[in-house]
Amino acid sequence: MSRVEQGIYPPLLPVFNYTLLKEEEEWEICFVYLLPYPDLLEEVVQQHTVHRIPLHLIGLSKCLSRYYSRVKVLKDPLPQLIPIIHSRIQFLQEIQKVFQSSLYILGLQHLDKM
Repeated sequence: MSRVEQGIYPPLLPVFNYTLLKEEEEWEICFVYLLPYPDLLEEVVQQHTVHRIPLHLIGLSKCLSRYYSRVKVLKDPLPQLIPIIHSRIQFLQEIQKVFQSSLYILGLQHLDKM
């Protein structure tokens, strides 16, 4: 049973509030890896440079590792912390979409669990 089902955390808000992201790595991931991703895919198709996708994932992985080792995403479920917790979870979901999409393009299957 998840902590949402247990009532410890409320369900995610339907709106992703980017303005609550304050950490340097959060913005680096947004501006270097998430926002340029559609343009990267377009360039890969036009220029036949599929090798750029793994390079993009390597950079994203390194930045995400620095971020995740330093920032605690699931904090105590205090009412004032819930908005930032939700924003960070939704942020990680966006990162997951990039990984899943990239792996699919490369013909690889993503892991559901580790």
